[in-house]
Amino acid sequence: ALMIILASQSPYRKKLLKDFGLRFQTEKPRIDEQLLKNVWEDQNGRPQTFDDFVEMTSFLALKKAESVALLFALKKNVTRSKPAFIIGSDQMAVVKRGNRFIKLDKPGSYVRAEKS
Repeated sequence: ALMIILASQSPYRKKLLKDFGLRFQTEKPRIDEQLLKNVWEDQNGRPQTFDDFVEMTSFLALKKAESVALLFALKKNVTRSKPAFIIGSDQMAVVKRGNRFIKLDKPGSYVRAEKS
């Protein structure tokens, strides 16, 4: 049977997969998101368009999945012949102000969210 691994500790993503009736395990990606965002910007420039933000988000999701795939392959109790489907995901909230797109960062609290 194919093992499903969610490359996330997000309770929302866990709930989504459970709601689909899937059996899966979770593994925390070992990445530095800010560093990877900087790498993406070094290669592509600062995101300007909606498509730029989609590409950056896809890049981060891929790196999360790759991180977990490496951890999975290195675990001693797992043979390389055992197939796994690894799900990496990321999300960004972007708003359009005038002719520019701006990424909204996580507010960190309800009070900060209300002020935004």
